[in-house]
Amino acid sequence: MDAMSRFSTQQTEAHYDVAVVGAGPAGSATAYFLAQGGLKVALLDKFEFPRDKTCGDGLTPRAIKTLEKMGALPQIEKEAFRCSEVKIRYSDEITFNLELDHLQDLPDYILTLPRFLLDNVLRQHAVVAGANFIPKARVEDVLRSD
Repeated sequence: MDAMSRFSTQQTEAHYDVAVVGAGPAGSATAYFLAQGGLKVALLDKFEFPRDKTCGDGLTPRAIKTLEKMGALPQIEKEAFRCSEVKIRYSDEITFNLELDHLQDLPDYILTLPRFLLDNVLRQHAVVAGANFIPKARVEDVLRSD
């Protein structure tokens, strides 16, 4: 891991085992699990948090299971809207019903929560686990040296 364990910002130079670029749900969850595993993690994002995103408010059963593993689910469920049935209407004649009660080892519901709230909760969980959040970070290049 030493090949990529060093990066610098304008203010400081620090050593990390892993740099995760982007503190959205995937990046924050990755940073959380890596930090839980004992690695020194830098979680970089180009924005301050909390910040809003216009997409992706839905949480699938698989995502809910991951949130449960992270210990973030109780906090998220306080703010989220829970759906046990999903209907997608294409037209007056075509409607799709998505059944959620047959998913093996997964919850039988989905959640919706604005990204403004979701992303910040997950970022906070990564920080509590030991990741160092660095906002306003701009990654221009990745250099590897041995």
